[in-house]
Amino acid sequence: MNRGPSQPWHSLRALKVAAIIGLGCLACPPGGSKDLFEALKTGDIAQVRASIDSGADVNVKNESGKTPLSLAAREGHPEIVRLLLAAKADVNAKDEDGETSLSLATRKDHPEIVRLLLAAKADVNAKAEGSSSLLLNASFWGHTEIVQLLLAANADVNAKSKDGATPLWYAAFSGDTVIVKFLLAANADVNAKNEEGETPLWIAAHRGHTETVQLLLAAKADVNATDKRSGLTPLEEAAGQGHTEIVQVLLAAKADANAADKYGRQLFMAAREGHPEIVRLLLAAKADVNAADKYGRTPLFMAAREGHTEIVQLLLAANAHVNAKDAVGKTPLSVAAREGHTEIVRLLLAAKADINAAEGDGDTPLAAAAFRGHTEIVQLLLAANADVNATVKKWGTTPLYNAAYRGHAETVQLLVAAKADIDAADRNGWTPLWVAAEHGHTEVVQLLLAAKADVNAKSKDGETPLDVAVRNGHTATIHLLEDHGGQLGKNLWPRERP
Repeated sequence: MNRGPSQPWHSLRALKVAAIIGLGCLACPPGGSKDLFEALKTGDIAQVRASIDSGADVNVKNESGKTPLSLAAREGHPEIVRLLLAAKADVNAKDEDGETSLSLATRKDHPEIVRLLLAAKADVNAKAEGSSSLLLNASFWGHTEIVQLLLAANADVNAKSKDGATPLWYAAFSGDTVIVKFLLAANADVNAKNEEGETPLWIAAHRGHTETVQLLLAAKADVNATDKRSGLTPLEEAAGQGHTEIVQVLLAAKADANAADKYGRQLFMAAREGHPEIVRLLLAAKADVNAADKYGRTPLFMAAREGHTEIVQLLLAANAHVNAKDAVGKTPLSVAAREGHTEIVRLLLAAKADINAAEGDGDTPLAAAAFRGHTEIVQLLLAANADVNATVKKWGTTPLYNAAYRGHAETVQLLVAAKADIDAADRNGWTPLWVAAEHGHTEVVQLLLAAKADVNAKSKDGETPLDVAVRNGHTATIHLLEDHGGQLGKNLWPRERP
């Protein structure tokens, strides 16, 4: 996104000659002209007058191409500017960066000098190659009086930067309502877009400038104009940024609460980012509570995933589909369970969420919660009769397997108490005890052995839990397995303790 007008004065050459353009005289011309540059350095009006009277060249340039007039304009010496203009100084002479006396006075915010230069027929629309117009720069910098002067001199009100932005766009970006009013009064194009498709209204909504938004709407700005990058409207951008007051203003101006973009809609953005007041406003404006993005994710899905409890309540009260799945089969309940959002799980269960809905990979909410070790959520799901032995077909894993694999001892206890199949093996023949032993989760191994897990259950490769514990050097687990009759796999002979 374009955030500032082009500024050629920041070139390396400009830095190289900083001392020179700062009025040092290492490269100043000889004779009377040298005296003139010395006088400019101190702002000595009498000496300037004397140099001019002695025949100094008022259009001589220093090494950076600046004339006495451009230096006086930049440094803010109006009386010296008058003297030089009276001596026929070239009002439109350009330095090596293409800047004129008027552009320098504009940049430094010297309105009195700008007025003098304009009266002397300075080119109001002159700009350096690749640079922005004087009016655009003044609008961006907030130089209000200079904006007025340039407009009165017929500056091009819609001249664009190299990124396609107009003076009005930059004033809207900054939220400078005074300059916005001046530009609108001068018939600035209220719907002109930059190269990214952003209008002044769009950028004002994004930045949270309420009064600017109101001014642009009053000037007939297109309330539903979208940007190029994402297809976002001003309303969706404001909703995503949490600018509640602007959302109200845009809705009052008949913004489309259901305008679709690449990612979702206004309600989707507000739900994802966690702005409950905006969600209320959009629901009241009849936003589609079940509108999904291109990945199939609804506002409820996003609020559940991100943990925005209040928004989940609002959406459920608005009859959001509690079991809507995204493109890979995830539901609001499965993502809330996976992310550990306990209160949201409660709300979704109370709203009759499908407790055993499997994701595309086969994981149920219980399996997801068990894998992450979200004990309280596991309790909630078991109390709601979740299938404790639901198996992921592709992998053959169960909730108990997940908890054992990850070493979540408390979760293992809950699942064992709920009659989980203690020896259910995955597609490799690995049981919960086998994977707990593999990773050295001694406390989990102890719990599973106490629940009568098969201590010598073999994998498809013929390895027992003791084999894999030995292979990975988990000494405490080795001792525990051997104490419960664990043996090595292939010949099942006893081994010497380490």
